[in-house]
Amino acid sequence: MNSVSKKRLVLAALIFAFAVAGLNAQIPGNLLGQAINQSGFDYVPENEFNKVFQEFLATNYPRKNTFSQLEVEGVTTAFALYVVSNATISAQWKKYAEAQQAAQQASEQARRLNESGLAYMNKFDFDRAIADFTEAIRLDPNHATLYSNRGAAYRYKGDFDRAIADYTEAIRLEPTASRYYSRGNAYSSKNDYDRAIADFDQAIRLDPRNASAYYYRGDAYNRKNDYDRAIADFTEAIRLEPTGTRYYSRGTAYSSKKDYDRAIADYTEAIRLNPNYESAYTARAYIYIGKGDYDRAITDYTESIRLSPSYSAQFRYRDRADAYIKKGNYPLARADVNKALQIDPNYQAAKDLDAELKQKGY
Repeated sequence: MNSVSKKRLVLAALIFAFAVAGLNAQIPGNLLGQAINQSGFDYVPENEFNKVFQEFLATNYPRKNTFSQLEVEGVTTAFALYVVSNATISAQWKKYAEAQQAAQQASEQARRLNESGLAYMNKFDFDRAIADFTEAIRLDPNHATLYSNRGAAYRYKGDFDRAIADYTEAIRLEPTASRYYSRGNAYSSKNDYDRAIADFDQAIRLDPRNASAYYYRGDAYNRKNDYDRAIADFTEAIRLEPTGTRYYSRGTAYSSKKDYDRAIADYTEAIRLNPNYESAYTARAYIYIGKGDYDRAITDYTESIRLSPSYSAQFRYRDRADAYIKKGNYPLARADVNKALQIDPNYQAAKDLDAELKQKGY
């Protein structure tokens, strides 16, 4: 420890003790803050600073209760000699320094493990990610981000209970909007929508412009059949950050309320924002069927078939076949039923239409 560091140490101790004891009437406030910030010895506990300095002060300055800045410098020098010459104090403060160094090394190792865990997350290797985050937590158990990251790995694995436990600990250590939001999503995955909504409430309270928190709270309300609140939250999410998914979800809420015109408008906007949004074409087609607008329904089903994965196109062929039947176009309905059954010969809804068409002679 060089002489400058020693002077900073004792100056910080001295000024801090004055502040606590009410003895710093003549010490400028900026000097106090500057000395503490620059001391570099904050690993010595505050009560240890107070105890050692008060013993020194009581012995050497028993009747002194105010000090000028010039006097502080003199007392600092005397106090430095006192600390250095006292083997017991020096040995104890050395232990504090060693403890801090060990803590810093553990924190650095935990940081590297966290980076490794995130790399495994990016590779979808969640077991290795969890192992790294767990070891990082062992080394640095009060680091909220480590719990958040392990919670995310558990959530991606579908282990929602462990995810919730980790998010809860992260929130206890350092509550943030993103952590309430993440735990809310984990609760939603468990169909615990009331707890999810409570967490999304907190996320929005901490970050009122968190569009995703509004969206997922709306989704939770939608799943509780509280369509008005769902629509209100989807609307706010759209105002903050419009996306095709958010218009689509609000459309489903309007559809559930049988407000089909608004639902169609939202599905249309979702398609405008994402022209390959297969689910939006399908949902809009269902409404067109209900309104008896079979031509528009067939157009949407055709687009949905084009966008559907090959393993699920049978559902849309069956739907378009139903629209053709309602229009009386049985030959095209027969062609679609055949395609649906070619993909999945056991698809019962297509088999039912097959039987219906056979009764009609097709």
